[in-house]
This record gives sequence, C-alpha cells and structure tokens, in this order.
Amino acid sequence: MTISRRELLRNSALTGAGIALAGSLGPLLESGFAAAKGPGGYGPLVPDTAGMLDLPAGFSYKVLYRAQAWSTIGVTPSALTTGEVAPNAADGTGSFAGPRGGTILVQNKECSPGDPGPVPHTVPTYDPAAAGGTTNLFIDRQGNLVSHVASLAGTTRNCAGGVTPWGTWLTCEETDATSGGVRHGYVFEVDPWGNDTAAVPLKGLGRFEHEALAIDPKKGDVYLTEDASTPNGLFYKFVPNDRRGRYGSLQAGGSLFAMKAGGLVDLSQVTDVGTSLDVTWVPVPNPDPDIAGGQPRVRSQFTADQITRSKKFEGAWWGHGRVWINCSFAKTAADVGGVGTPHEGQVWTYDPKRERLTLEVRFEPGGLFDGPDNITVSPHGGVFLAEDGDGDQYVIYIDKRNQAFAFAKNRIQFDGGFQEFTGPNFSPDGRFLFVNTQQPGITYAITGPWSGGRANGHR
Repeated sequence: MTISRRELLRNSALTGAGIALAGSLGPLLESGFAAAKGPGGYGPLVPDTAGMLDLPAGFSYKVLYRAQAWSTIGVTPSALTTGEVAPNAADGTGSFAGPRGGTILVQNKECSPGDPGPVPHTVPTYDPAAAGGTTNLFIDRQGNLVSHVASLAGTTRNCAGGVTPWGTWLTCEETDATSGGVRHGYVFEVDPWGNDTAAVPLKGLGRFEHEALAIDPKKGDVYLTEDASTPNGLFYKFVPNDRRGRYGSLQAGGSLFAMKAGGLVDLSQVTDVGTSLDVTWVPVPNPDPDIAGGQPRVRSQFTADQITRSKKFEGAWWGHGRVWINCSFAKTAADVGGVGTPHEGQVWTYDPKRERLTLEVRFEPGGLFDGPDNITVSPHGGVFLAEDGDGDQYVIYIDKRNQAFAFAKNRIQFDGGFQEFTGPNFSPDGRFLFVNTQQPGITYAITGPWSGGRANGHR
C-alpha cells in the first residue's frame, strides 16, 4: 500500500504540512559528461583530462593518497603521483581542526576478516582477528597530506559513523556477527589526535548493523541508522546518562529507542516530498543481545506495528537544527516490506524540537541519480550526497529547493564498473570537501568557488 500526502492528512498521520582487469587502460580514461538539471547547483561537469574525477568549472582536486589495492592492479594512472599508500576500503570520514590551521581526517576502513589491506594492529585493538578500524590523516592548510597513521584496529566493517560536538569521531561496525567468541556490532570512539583512543565498545548505543550517526549538540542525544534487512533496519535515538559531552562520556550508557513515524510500517509508503510525520520513540528491550546464544537482533525485537522500518538506512549528519538521513534505495516489493512504493533514494530530516520527520528528496526509478549513501551538510549551504548506486557514480548536491545536481563524477573503472563514493565532509575552515572512492581506493581534497552555490544553499 502506498500512502500519499492527501491520504496521510485524511488519516491524521500527517502532522504538518575501476581499472578494467582485462588489462586495458582505455576504460580508465573513458570520458563522460553530466550536466546539472537546469539552472542552479555549481554548473555542468567538465570532463577531467586525467580521467579520474569530473567537477564543475573552477573546481580542482588533489589526490591525498591511494589504497593498497592499487598495487595489485598493475595499471596506475599518471595523476596518482603520491607515494602514500594506506589501508583499503575507505568509507565514512570526519574532519577536525589540526596543527597549524590544517585538518585531521579520521577515516573508516570497511574491512572484514581476510580482506586485503587491513588496518595494522599497532594501535588500540579490539579483536586481534578483525581487519577493520580507522586511520587518521594529517592535512596541511593547502590541502596536502602530511602523514597518516592507524588509530583504531580490530573492528569489522567500519562503514560510517559521525563527528561529536566535543571533537571526536564515532566509528560504527556494520555487522552484528560473533567471531571467535568476540561480539561485533558496536560503536567505538576515536581521538583525532591519537591520545585517548581506547578500543572500548560503546555498548549502550546498541549492538546492530550500524551505518551512521549524528548528535544533537544541545541535548547530546545520538541518532543512529541501521543498514540491514530481513527485516529492514530501524532509526534509533540514544539518550546518554552522562551529558557532559567529552571523550568517554558515552561509556556511562543510557537509553536506546527505536523510531515510530506516523502510522507507517515502512518509510517507502511516503511518495510525496514535503510529507511530515509525527515521531514517537519506543524503548529497545535489549540493546546488546547475545545473538549467537539465540537472543533476537535488536530490529527483530518489535512487532510490525510498533516501529517504522526502511530498506538501507544509510548516512546521517547534523545540520540546521536537524538530523539529515538517507534511505539509499528500495527497489523491490521485498525491499518495501510489501507495503510501499519502490524508489532509488530518499532524504529525510528529523527535527527534535518538533519531533517531526520530513521527506526532503525522493529519487524516482529511472532517473540520473540512485543509491545515495553517505551525507554531509555543507557550511556554504546545501547538502552533498555520495552515491553507491548502479552505473555511473556521482557526488550529488542538493539545493535549498531540494533540487539535485551532479557535483562530481567518478571516472575510474574497477572490477567491471564505477565504484561508490564515500565519506564526504568539509574541512573545519570550509575550504575543502574531502571525499573517497572506495575501490580501488582514493581520497580527494576538492576546492573551488563554494560561494557560487550559496544562493542555492540551505538556510
């Protein structure tokens, strides 16, 4: 069943309104062009003569480093002049003020046991058999890489996470597996400066297939997304016992809740942009289940009418007094729980003051964009999304009218296709947008006339 805005009003649920492994270099340098949809955005994309990253006119990029996977390919584009090589599978990333006006990037590595290019176990390590973790990249004021070091190891599938108002990174495991008797599925706190990091799971934030999180800087509440299926994942709120907001304060635990939005079973039931829903929060009975011992997963502890699900809850970011949330796609009847309408991406905002969830953007099947994953709110106005979709992969810019425009296009083919963008975020001074392509693995620093999009940006 699909619920339109009119039907929601009638039912009183509405409260307000790369490299080709065959060995040829040709696919690497394949040209492409994507224009913004009509006026707005930062303008049409200009094909990159190096065949790596198309950007609008006036914008440029630097390659900060390449991942270890490049050493296994045998063909490396000449533009990759950096000798810096780091662990594979960069995903969620956050920026923090660094030395002498520079930036420290804390970057997740979405590695599983046995994956190549693991995070070395030379730093605080949770599970000696696990390959994931984080690395810290030190960037100077000109956007050049100075050094990079491992910062947390022994975790699994570090997908996304989020920055804290007190200046640390929370890295999330996108798994709830038990391996060698060690439970995974937790959030860990990372100190960008490397002084305080301890491989201690924040069990109060739940044990589930975490994706991303965002923190209300006034209240200290933590909002978390779950990328999972069978059944579809949930959107959570963690209310901390210790609200002092400093490294380690979340270790004091708190209360975990799951979202119920309007009378919906699944967010794919909403098709009209602008639809707004009342939100209530349902206590999670057992935030840290012993799954291997037979206890139900967190998302399976509710009946269908108690909570609201979505296929692939993905990115989350705090901005403009709201939490911005991505639902990456729902392509099939199974994806929509048998009740909604398939889509290629939804962007929602949650307003904690009004306790209201609003659909801001919806990507229809068959359009240019699909599979929005990580998200960041721009200090210059607007929102940027990283695609993990089918075919071409874009960084998408969303303006204040919630119109979508292509901002960057991945031109590097690997393993038969173009791989996803991950981890978009801005430097503390707003000069650089950092973004990764996960495979074979590059981190870019993008700069240019950001003020050119201000007229189109969010308030």
